[in-house]
Amino acid sequence: MNKSRVEFLERLIQDDPSDPFGYYALALDLQMEQPDRAIDLHTHVLNTFPDYLPNYYQMGLLLIRQGRQKHAKEVITKGIELALNVKNFKTGAELQNLLEE
Repeated sequence: MNKSRVEFLERLIQDDPSDPFGYYALALDLQMEQPDRAIDLHTHVLNTFPDYLPNYYQMGLLLIRQGRQKHAKEVITKGIELALNVKNFKTGAELQNLLEE
């Protein structure tokens, strides 16, 4: 985890809390060293910005790594539904592959 990058992303969130990218990027940076905080950030994105499609894959993957398969399956399934609704078939296929693993 790069402390200066984390500080940058936290400022990004502070400057524009209506942009999901800051929360998502911070979650990615924290997922190895602070997985619980990363899950909280992914959950915030999921609840506040439910159309932010990249979040579903990364959150699902992190939940799988944490041994939370049932929760991961729920998140990934929602992501697949969203991907199909917005006709993003590539992301839908990636999520389907993650679900099947």
